[in-house]
Amino acid sequence: MSKTKILILDTQEESLTKFKNTIAFEHKSSCNFKYTTFESFQNGSMVDMFDMVVVWAPERSEGDIEMSEEFFKHYSIAPVTAWYTVIGEGWVKENYNDTIIVQAVGEDSKADFKNILTNI
Repeated sequence: MSKTKILILDTQEESLTKFKNTIAFEHKSSCNFKYTTFESFQNGSMVDMFDMVVVWAPERSEGDIEMSEEFFKHYSIAPVTAWYTVIGEGWVKENYNDTIIVQAVGEDSKADFKNILTNI
């Protein structure tokens, strides 16, 4: 069985590093992770080989997301897209894609990510 290829997005490299060191480590046997940031996107570096996209934005506000709107719109058209965020589900679906899976930020990000994988 092949591993699920998951592209993890965020505007901040620090957030992706934290993800890599915690959640990705726990799921390395079942998932291959790729990562990208808004800065990479602006520099023309785009990732295009993945099974699903996860917008990892647990600390981003609507304003933060809007400042990088083109980046999020580009990747939110993927057939399977999930957002991990404090932003309301209605706002995400209205502004990006109404088929997006939205996982609210809870107390345990590892359990929240497992829930995202369960819902795909």
